[in-house]
Amino acid sequence: MDLSFIIPAYNEEKNIPSTVQSIKKNVPPELSFEIIVVDNGSEDRTVTVSAEYGAVVFQQSESKIGGLRNYGAKKSSGQFLVFLDADVHLTEKWGENIQGLLKMMLAKRNIISGSFCSTPDNPSKLEKTWFKGQDTSKKRYINSGHMIIERKYFMSLGGFDERLDTGEDFELSKRVRLSGGYVFVCDSVKVIHYGYPKTLSDFYKREKWHGRGDCKSVSSIVSSKVAIASIVFALINLLFIISILLGCILLGGLFLFMVILIVIIVTAKRLGNYNFNEFVYGMCLSYVYLFARVMSCFKSKSLRDHTRGCRNCL
Repeated sequence: MDLSFIIPAYNEEKNIPSTVQSIKKNVPPELSFEIIVVDNGSEDRTVTVSAEYGAVVFQQSESKIGGLRNYGAKKSSGQFLVFLDADVHLTEKWGENIQGLLKMMLAKRNIISGSFCSTPDNPSKLEKTWFKGQDTSKKRYINSGHMIIERKYFMSLGGFDERLDTGEDFELSKRVRLSGGYVFVCDSVKVIHYGYPKTLSDFYKREKWHGRGDCKSVSSIVSSKVAIASIVFALINLLFIISILLGCILLGGLFLFMVILIVIIVTAKRLGNYNFNEFVYGMCLSYVYLFARVMSCFKSKSLRDHTRGCRNCL
């Protein structure tokens, strides 16, 4: 077996069919593959639908996201593991370039690869502003929504850290680098994510969820630029409110200027090329982003808990 696609799922009966079909359509005929769905206790027909579309289904109702992916890896038989989210589709470009990527990974070894998910062809304003056209050249990790790694190498690393609520992909990528391996973002194996948030509410929930990986310990906070920026952002906001309540208008104005400056820096870094209207909207998103990251200190035990709070967070 060449490839094992591993898909964690909770209440994904609407997404599984099209995701599985995209795999069957775009994997080159020269490559053999299997599709493994690890269900996190779905309350809909995810298990039944997955089996109907040809996936091998396992159930793990209490695991966190890393545990679900690890369980699928243990049950797999492919030389390469392709971790995929249930709402991520392969594209023709993926099929055209995957064999070249696999040959390179076999030649150099100890490589973790994949690509960051593209937006759909008709993205919402939020998707277009925040997620479309991300600069991946400086990324030091691979998103587990589309991650490719040799099975033997993955097992030697010990898999994902099952204690983490989120950020398991960043942590694994860090271990790869520290052990002398390579993180290679390969944009040519394009995938499309149909679960990006389309509303501010879903965007807030998504970023609040993802921020939890930075809040698991003091060391994780100190090592995260986003976590540090979010804490500074929160403190300055608090000082602004206190200054206004105490009648210190000039001091409050200074703190307000500092808040706006942080938001501008985050927006410029995220958007890259932009026009004025996009930038203003991007500033609104940046404020929500930073606020959500500040509020990332609440626990959640499983993909099921996560999905109940936010359908579009993965």
